[in-house]
Amino acid sequence: MAEYITVAEAAEKWGVGVRRVQYLCTQGRIKGAMRFGPVWRIPAGAVLPNSRRAVEEPTLPMPRKSPFLAMTNLYNIAGGADECAEMLVNNPEAHALFEAEIAYRRGDINKVYDRARYFLSSRSGF
Repeated sequence: MAEYITVAEAAEKWGVGVRRVQYLCTQGRIKGAMRFGPVWRIPAGAVLPNSRRAVEEPTLPMPRKSPFLAMTNLYNIAGGADECAEMLVNNPEAHALFEAEIAYRRGDINKVYDRARYFLSSRSGF
């Protein structure tokens, strides 16, 4: 017969709160955990599942939600993207979006993330 520990014991062992362990049990994320009436029994060898919150990053809507370049004729001369971006300085959202798409197509992911932060802030309607 397998040995089981209580929710409180698991919480202490893993360094998390009792409510967090109960939530993980309810979600079925602790392998082998079983409920007997109001009590959860957790296998003694169970491990704390990876936290989804720790690995999730904000979604960046730029590449898939904004086909700005494909929908306009702003950028139709090879090598002139930076000059085209300057035409949009009076419209901050269009400027950031255009620069992000150019950076994405150039493979400059750090610049894409930098421009995406504009849209993730409260200044944008996205």
